[in-house]
Amino acid sequence: MHLKQLQNGSDIRGIAMDGIPGETVNLNNEIAGKLGIAFAVWLGDKTNKVMSELRIAIGTDPRITGNSLKAAIAKGIFSLGTQVADVGLASTPAMFMSTQFPEFSMDGAIMITASHLPF
Repeated sequence: MHLKQLQNGSDIRGIAMDGIPGETVNLNNEIAGKLGIAFAVWLGDKTNKVMSELRIAIGTDPRITGNSLKAAIAKGIFSLGTQVADVGLASTPAMFMSTQFPEFSMDGAIMITASHLPF
């Protein structure tokens, strides 16, 4: 599967677990790790920073697969030597603000949410 198939505007949208008739899982831990790497590389290019200087925050809502996806994303990002801050349970605005407030100084943020799905 090509990762761009999961792109929806500025978001990544995928099915992370079975349970919806007719829907096939297309966002697993392996793919999440690759997405984390891709995001870090893109962010490094955008900020002109080397991987070891980048700081990326990752948060999740209480979705069932949130913690495993977060761990896979972090593992991918760590493989590049990039710093990751696990902010735990968070809202999308809180993740955005982690890139705005000087006391956090995150170069980028990833929010894992299933706000539009039933579980």
